[in-house]
Amino acid sequence: VRVDTDPTSSGDHYFLQYDSELGGWKESPKLGMMYSAFTNLPQVITGIETGTPTVTSMVLKEREVGDLETNPEPSFVDKTINDIFIMNNRLGFLSGNNVIMSKIDEFDMFYRSTVATSVSSDRVDLTAALPSSRYSDLLFSVPFETSIMLFGDVAQYILTTNTGFDITKTSLQTSTEYESSKECAPINLGSTVYFPITRGTTSALFDLSRKDGIGLTAEEATHHIPNYIKGTVNEMLHSTVENILFVKTQESPRTLYIQNRFIRQTLLEQNAWHKWEFDFDIVGINILGT
Repeated sequence: VRVDTDPTSSGDHYFLQYDSELGGWKESPKLGMMYSAFTNLPQVITGIETGTPTVTSMVLKEREVGDLETNPEPSFVDKTINDIFIMNNRLGFLSGNNVIMSKIDEFDMFYRSTVATSVSSDRVDLTAALPSSRYSDLLFSVPFETSIMLFGDVAQYILTTNTGFDITKTSLQTSTEYESSKECAPINLGSTVYFPITRGTTSALFDLSRKDGIGLTAEEATHHIPNYIKGTVNEMLHSTVENILFVKTQESPRTLYIQNRFIRQTLLEQNAWHKWEFDFDIVGINILGT
């Protein structure tokens, strides 16, 4: 049975089906609604804690209510998933200029659980506003303060919610409009986020933070060495113990660029750069203690 709550609105309806076991009606999908068979989803690793890891493809739950109009496919369908994050018991994807988050505590549920009403724990699917009439894919997610900062190639956004990620109180706000590299994820250094840009054959790094305690501003951390980092940055790593930043580029696979910072009472007193040369290509970098 189709129920039209507002006959003047084409998208204001839901479906009920009689359940003999319940002895009543329950919300259901449209009759004949086809199952969406998704492929090329992220991989899931289980069994790590028992020493028997297993890798399988993620499987999403089916649409349980509504139709394509009232409960559409998540916006990552037929698009590339650029990044994955977890926050407030939701699994989040960045795809195109959308951020899509699962139902709370159900990482495999990306449909609404009911279309007859609005439920705050349901999936979230938000579209980023286009700054300065330029399209910007959402490429990277970075934890920042109590929110998540989303980086596009020409703009940055702050994902703001309440504690429960209530879909009625979730917003995606443009915070800054800086160009950033598509090749390397930004990195959180605590009170600041570093992100690289490419200028011809060299790269620069910018430090994004709240300089006045309110608005976000980016300052160049390589302004005194504009041609020092050769090539395109493709990896960054930060040691919180030593407060050292490691930077690797595509064109110089045997070189590590190093930044030493000394901060006293939020004031940056030292910003020193040097580099280490190795005899072999660096495949990846990691930090073990000091």
